Amino acid sequence: MEPVAAAGYVIIAAHAVLGVLLGALAGAIVSALGRGLAWGAVAAAAIYLGEALLHSTRLAAAALIGLPPLILTLLTCWIVARWLQARLKWRRLWAVPAACAAAVTLGFLWMLLFRHSLEAPITVAIVADACLLILLYRTSRSS
Repeated sequence: MEPVAAAGYVIIAAHAVLGVLLGALAGAIVSALGRGLAWGAVAAAAIYLGEALLHSTRLAAAALIGLPPLILTLLTCWIVARWLQARLKWRRLWAVPAACAAAVTLGFLWMLLFRHSLEAPITVAIVADACLLILLYRTSRSS
């Protein structure tokens, strides 16, 4: 493999890992504080895009690689923490770290899709984000 191609794959992997970890961390913070999910998502996306600008990465490419897993892990962490607190009656002290671990695990399992192609993980993350947003909308309307 050429050195330039290897460097490109490293940059893609770095953006994917940053998106996964930042999303899980933001979801854990929002869940722990019990604040609005929208503000946490906006703050996490702004931090991620700011980091991409600091590293002189093309903003559109960085957003395409990093924002879908960021949203995926943020929603996963937040929904799992809410579910653990509501259904299993876990205290917030235990529910938030468990939900963060579940979100990071899901994010790293998502990154295994990069072994197949560069487009597959992005497509899967966007579809999963849409499904989680529908689930979030339906559960918020019923409560």
